[in-house]
Amino acid sequence: MVNKQLINKIKNIDALEYLKKLPDKSVNLIVTDPPYGVDKTSWDKEVPIDWIKELPRVMKDNASLLIFCGKQNRFEVEKELREIGLTFWQELVWVYRNGGITRKNSYNGHHEPILWFVKNPENFYLNFNGSQWIDTWTVINSARPQSNFKKDRKIHPTQKALDVIKRIVYYHSKEEDIVLDPFMGSGTTAVACKLLNRNFIGCDKNKVYVGLANKRVKSINV
Repeated sequence: MVNKQLINKIKNIDALEYLKKLPDKSVNLIVTDPPYGVDKTSWDKEVPIDWIKELPRVMKDNASLLIFCGKQNRFEVEKELREIGLTFWQELVWVYRNGGITRKNSYNGHHEPILWFVKNPENFYLNFNGSQWIDTWTVINSARPQSNFKKDRKIHPTQKALDVIKRIVYYHSKEEDIVLDPFMGSGTTAVACKLLNRNFIGCDKNKVYVGLANKRVKSINV
């Protein structure tokens, strides 16, 4: 059982150190968006890999991992996840209209892969509740919140749209389940969990963003 002091709180700690604190088979779902290694900020110079080795241990037998990946590092991440024993189940493609990485010598990027891995391909939780989505998500148009949004305002440079995270949490977990995000950033996973009556646990090594994320979560009224 997860320590009560960790439940529904975002901690300021490195992902690997945090994961080592979690008991075996304690997490129902992992939703996360680790750095892509595109060198846009001081914390995004490389793709963190060491934390991945702890995932099979902390995942319950029917748990899933849904991880956002940069197109340039998606195969590296997939290789590591396969090597630790998780099973690749599907790639979701989120197509959006705003945001995207723009470079002068390439096409403008307007989609992101979301890799879905399961611990046990014979037994994992998924509930579409009667409406099954296709694997290319085009109905959620915004890539990231913007500073001028009235709701879901941008507080982190790589903040994901809340509706995307909510969809993942809704279909891959049940109410009161424990959802882990070891790269909380702006706290979007935590906000989605609070809105959907799930318990969240997670961390980020950036103290400033942890403070902002916890403040954001506390401002949510349900």
